[in-house]
Amino acid sequence: MAGPSPEAERYDPRAIERKWQLVWEAENTWVVANPGSPEFDESKPKSYVLEMLPYPSGEPHVGHLKTYSVGDAIAHFRRRRGFSVLHPMGYDAFGLPAENNAIQTGEHPREATEKSISSFREQFMRWGISIDWTREIATTSRATTAGRSGSS
Repeated sequence: MAGPSPEAERYDPRAIERKWQLVWEAENTWVVANPGSPEFDESKPKSYVLEMLPYPSGEPHVGHLKTYSVGDAIAHFRRRRGFSVLHPMGYDAFGLPAENNAIQTGEHPREATEKSISSFREQFMRWGISIDWTREIATTSRATTAGRSGSS
């Protein structure tokens, strides 16, 4: 009796990882409820994992993967220990890196930054990093800059 073919035993990362990413998205696996909402569990210990706010001035690279995979491991470890883990995402979009990216691409700084943020979001999702995407913020958003002097 022959065993399964080598093809049946092969790991197909694109198919398998995409399958689980869709499940996580559909089930809101990484979303954490706010205090006062019915889903909020007051009895769980709380944890906050924030690796950094990357500069969205180009494409994510292996340095981002290295940093976020460590934070992701910590978030998973704490979830397995019963913690409610808030693992947000943010972008530090002000300053020279964003300006240089806009100059390099020839685009308006807002357009270049928004494209970079979109690229970061897509890549982090493909990497399977357990970010609560309902907690995403950029320093260029009106909600973030509304309290700054001279902002509207």
